[in-house]
Amino acid sequence: PRAQPAELEVAGHAYRLPRVLARYRSPKWRHIGAIRQQSLPLDEMGARASLLHIEAGGRIPEHTHQGYELTLLLAGNIQDGDNLYQAGDFIWRDASHAHSPHTPDGCLCYTVQDAPVQFTKGLSRLLNGISQHLY
Repeated sequence: PRAQPAELEVAGHAYRLPRVLARYRSPKWRHIGAIRQQSLPLDEMGARASLLHIEAGGRIPEHTHQGYELTLLLAGNIQDGDNLYQAGDFIWRDASHAHSPHTPDGCLCYTVQDAPVQFTKGLSRLLNGISQHLY
């Protein structure tokens, strides 16, 4: 018999997870403002994976990448520059992309990065010294 899909509850919202992520339905979130992040046990050649939840109206401060960032949008939508991404979309960013993604309605993402982000504007630049602990 096929396993039933798992639901993940975060910030008062329930999301249906793909079966491959079902074992992570009770993560311990790190919470900063409208952003919640949970590292997942992937440490493959320096790459790290995480679940990222951004509440409606939330924004990630402008940043670039010291390596790459792969994002699979699991639920909701996210605006990144001129592009509006929907659930199921796959987004790839590297050091050539400075961006500040935000979401009008909230979203849940699965991300993989091989290096910390580098914040480029405002007070968020103070996080660059500890950003290796944030990805």
